[in-house]
Amino acid sequence: MSKLFFTKEEKLAIENNVLRESNLSMQIQLLVNDRQALITDFCKRNSQKTEDVLGVNVQEGSVEFRESVPSGKKEKESKLKKVDLTGEGKN
Repeated sequence: MSKLFFTKEEKLAIENNVLRESNLSMQIQLLVNDRQALITDFCKRNSQKTEDVLGVNVQEGSVEFRESVPSGKKEKESKLKKVDLTGEGKN
């Protein structure tokens, strides 16, 4: 096995690159956490369970939920329910 070393400048550039990547990863995680908190607050405000969220349509401004299934019915028969994020009443 052989080992070669970076120049000081190359090592610094690599280290900076790794640090920037790590910073971006943390920023992405913060954004994901913020988005999840917004969805959780929205669910609470609209008396919905976060585990029933099927999807969020940002362009449309809506959240799609799985409706609760009455006992005796199969999951496949559950209906979907859309809730408007904008508060304008459009579905």
